[in-house]
Amino acid sequence: MTRFPGIMAMMAISALLIGCDIEPVSVGTWDIEVATDSGMQFSVWTITADAIITVAGDPERSLNEVVLAGSRIMWSAELPNPNDSSGELLNMNFRGTVDGNNLQGTLFSTLSNFSVSGTRQ
Repeated sequence: MTRFPGIMAMMAISALLIGCDIEPVSVGTWDIEVATDSGMQFSVWTITADAIITVAGDPERSLNEVVLAGSRIMWSAELPNPNDSSGELLNMNFRGTVDGNNLQGTLFSTLSNFSVSGTRQ
């Protein structure tokens, strides 16, 4: 419950920024690397000013509960477990920041936490 006020504050800030027509610094297309126990995983994220993040792949996926506030990015999603062919979904949450053309953060999942880095295309 202690995270709820922080998330609500970030959503309010995002709403204010969207109302001011200030484009979040994270908008763009990103080459993403996730350091996992089984090696580096690569993907491409497209982030829009409307707080929509699309992850390229087959199938392409959109992420939920996206918050873009200043240089911060947060999202939550249920995504397939890459180590399980039965279709098991994992709850994942991402918290990160953008500095210029670089993105850094942590992907939190029910299995483990993973370091994420990215470079703007």
